[in-house]
Amino acid sequence: MKKLDITERERISEGFLKVDRLAIKLPKGNVIFREVLQKKDVVAIVATNAKGEIYLTKQPRAGVNDLESIEIPAGIVEAGEDFEVAAKRELLEETGCSTDSPLVSLGAFTSDPACCTSITHLFLAQNVEKICEPNLDADEFLIPLKEKINTVIDWVDNGVIWDANSIIAIERAKKYIAFSK
Repeated sequence: MKKLDITERERISEGFLKVDRLAIKLPKGNVIFREVLQKKDVVAIVATNAKGEIYLTKQPRAGVNDLESIEIPAGIVEAGEDFEVAAKRELLEETGCSTDSPLVSLGAFTSDPACCTSITHLFLAQNVEKICEPNLDADEFLIPLKEKINTVIDWVDNGVIWDANSIIAIERAKKYIAFSK
């Protein structure tokens, strides 16, 4: 991958999300300016159990003014943290679930490479069992739930589940998971 020639960087916003204004010199010599959202990488997990269910979360999402967004478990990767370790940690924190089976990587994606640094790393956790209650961060509010795999697939197809992490991960996981009749 060829890197951009960034000639100037100015931090214009601080907080959970940081925004930088970049001056970028293009190959023909002209300079353009772009704002870039600095966001940590994320993991998202399709977690299935032996009963043919997928574990989900229901939580508020301010960006789209949705009080009950239904999604797969996901969260931020801490500095220096291995992606699979982060996925297992987030699954346990948000659902109280764990698995002894190795996680299956479902690849990664970037939701908007034009203006955001975050990369989402997707995993499939199989044979998941609930071992404790969720352990949420102080600023988190979510309700864990589980649904039959076929219902979750229908929710993706019908727009009930509409966040990119969940849609992409569930679509990629289809070749690995068993569907109930």
